[in-house]
Amino acid sequence: MKIKFKFTLSLATVVKRFVLRQLFEKAIVCRSAPLFLKVDDVISTSPIITGSHEPEIEALLEKLAECGRNDFLVDIGANIGLTSCISGRHFKKIVAYEPNPFIFNIAASNFAISLRSESYNIFNVGLGNEDKVTSLTVPKCNFGGAFIADDNNRYTSNELARKDGFNDLRASNYIDIEIRVVNAEVELRQRFSELMEGGAKFGVVKIDVEGYEYVIIRHLSNALPDEMQAVVIFENWSVSLTANDLRCLFPTRSIEIFKLRRCSTTRLQKIFNLIRKGALTTQLVPVGNDDLVGDIVVFIQFTTTLK
Repeated sequence: MKIKFKFTLSLATVVKRFVLRQLFEKAIVCRSAPLFLKVDDVISTSPIITGSHEPEIEALLEKLAECGRNDFLVDIGANIGLTSCISGRHFKKIVAYEPNPFIFNIAASNFAISLRSESYNIFNVGLGNEDKVTSLTVPKCNFGGAFIADDNNRYTSNELARKDGFNDLRASNYIDIEIRVVNAEVELRQRFSELMEGGAKFGVVKIDVEGYEYVIIRHLSNALPDEMQAVVIFENWSVSLTANDLRCLFPTRSIEIFKLRRCSTTRLQKIFNLIRKGALTTQLVPVGNDDLVGDIVVFIQFTTTLK
């Protein structure tokens, strides 16, 4: 079979492509995180342009590691691996979970690019109350905002929709994907046991599970060995979650609860503070009982009987 084929690029097109490529490489590539990213996803813009994902969280993880909490990082809801891949170098061992099978393959590639193979384990499962197969609801504009919409999710329908900029949970805005979930307590107990066998005692657990935070922390409270201390970092949009809810999960441990308080929340406030102060500041501050909306940081000490 003979096919006549001819493809031509004009001089103007060749020059244009060359110039744009040079500009792109100088302006973007040199600063971009060396990861596979979905360019039209809301979480990708910052890593592409600056090489950073959540600068405040990354700075906090680095600080915790410097202070001796560097034995392990457990990344629950790893998505494409931004947190682990950018901050993982500060920790001796990384354990990550991502249930979305499509995203998992990207995460596994990013881990292989960014981290030493012996330093991490990544699992294609979600964590929950029991072993089961269920549906994961994925916002088309934000694959990192996927959630399990069942009775265990603490977020209301409005909270789930608003976090991704929607007015409701209209089906056309989402993709449903079948995933596997395992019992969080059983799974975490096994991983913590393996970490302790390697000498780990102090580490960080980062949770990003869009309304399943309380479920995970409840199982974590039972799975964390008495001889281990952990700092738990999670994002919370539920106004119903209180500090007392968390304290009740750790009756034999001393815990301290903080949140990351930013000097600015809106774009206008950021501009005003930059002009007025020349910088944007985020601080770790203690929280009141009903002040748990935002990025929450929980310091979990040894079991009291070990003191």
